Amino acid sequence: AIASTMAISTQAELMFLPLALASIGLLSSFLGIAVVRLRSSAAPEAALRTGTLLAPAVFVAIAWFLISGFGIDQNVWWSVLAGAVGGALIGLNTGSSDALRHKRLPREHLVHLVQHLADRCPDARIALLGGPEDAARNQDLGHRTATLGVLETPTDGGLRAGLQMVAACDVVVSAESLGMHMAIGLGKPVAAWFTVSSHHEIDLYDRGTAVLADVDCRPCMRSRCDRRPLCSERVPLEELADAAGRLLDARGADVE
Repeated sequence: AIASTMAISTQAELMFLPLALASIGLLSSFLGIAVVRLRSSAAPEAALRTGTLLAPAVFVAIAWFLISGFGIDQNVWWSVLAGAVGGALIGLNTGSSDALRHKRLPREHLVHLVQHLADRCPDARIALLGGPEDAARNQDLGHRTATLGVLETPTDGGLRAGLQMVAACDVVVSAESLGMHMAIGLGKPVAAWFTVSSHHEIDLYDRGTAVLADVDCRPCMRSRCDRRPLCSERVPLEELADAAGRLLDARGADVE
């Protein structure tokens, strides 16, 4: 009877464990985001890396106490540890010049893109990149994708801080914009989407992939358009996320 009671107790705790770990992971992600915001004024790149590494470290530590307290086999904790360590950082540059605003994805499409990236690259963190003009967009996107542990990087640190943020990323996803050119200059793999501008004019140096809007009128370089749907609404988001995933996979293979 005692053995039976213990077995039922362990089974109940194992059923509760995934929910508890998910909650701990979410809180750890919020902690990582807070650290990035608080330390970004001193050293943006270091702040981004610290926030990215701190979240899984806190998660793993609390998970150990939780699993030990429940009396669950420690092999479960080793499985949690294996899933938490490592990982990569995908930078998503959300903005572009106001002169050609249709280069940017609509906010709803950015939400879907983040979801596709998280599905395609479940072991990677996603960091939102941009300048002062992108602050409101990134904040909104960060709130709407908070459960995915998305990091909002500072947008008011100037060009040097922006370069440091891009340098901290393993892969960058961007429109044809300053952020994209930063990433190319820093030798980062880039998954770039193109709407009104021409991909033939951009050299990704065999380190990137161009994903084109599915319209027959591009490139046009127009700031205004009467056609519907807009080219910015016709970027294949799953293809873009898969391109980023393949670049990340290739980068991992090169490291190995």
